[in-house]
Amino acid sequence: MAKKKTTDEKKSEGPNIFTIIGYLTQNKKPWNELTVQEQKLFNLYMITRFLSMESELIDTLNIIQKYNLHNTEPKYAYTLFYHLLPDTRLYLKYISSKNEVPEKDLKILVKYFQLSKRECEDYYFILNQTKEGKEKIENLRENYQYEKL
Repeated sequence: MAKKKTTDEKKSEGPNIFTIIGYLTQNKKPWNELTVQEQKLFNLYMITRFLSMESELIDTLNIIQKYNLHNTEPKYAYTLFYHLLPDTRLYLKYISSKNEVPEKDLKILVKYFQLSKRECEDYYFILNQTKEGKEKIENLRENYQYEKL
């Protein structure tokens, strides 16, 4: 059985993207005080991606992205974020793409809707958001369970 890491062990692993987000929000730290390792960790795309999980920041991030900061030096992009983001702790609930459609369900939806796999993946996630949608998927499973797909 794998040993669970203690808080001290996690801190000793070094900085990560959440450390950088913390420096931009809760524990404000200007660019020139970051270590070289921390400066290399600053990735505008990833920072924006994680910060966009906070609904209150979406408008600000949208304005920032209009200026195409991906072509600027990280120092300047970091400084802009540093000054624009609120001095507060953020709880970022990252939405991962680990949600995969079971292959059998995907085949059933493709056969039923006669659409591409990609479109049926979208349908699957949309249907799973409501009770009626989940019942629809369950009914389709029952109706197609004996057919060779």
